[in-house]
Amino acid sequence: MNVLTQKEAKLAWANNEALLINNIAENGWEEFFPANWGCDVFNTFQFEIKPRIVLIGDIEVPENQSKNL
Repeated sequence: MNVLTQKEAKLAWANNEALLINNIAENGWEEFFPANWGCDVFNTFQFEIKPRIVLIGDIEVPENQSKNL
């Protein structure tokens, strides 16, 4: 996992990238839905780009790991 800086996270969000947010108080890393958060979210939490998922048969695998199969 590659944690983004505040600037990188804001830019990724502005570019409609799917993000994960590290919500330690609740569930840890989870999908980021901006409508559920306040304006200071980028100052408070850690973010990373959500990995793309590839479907292999009936199994979902992160795209970068599917190359190793």
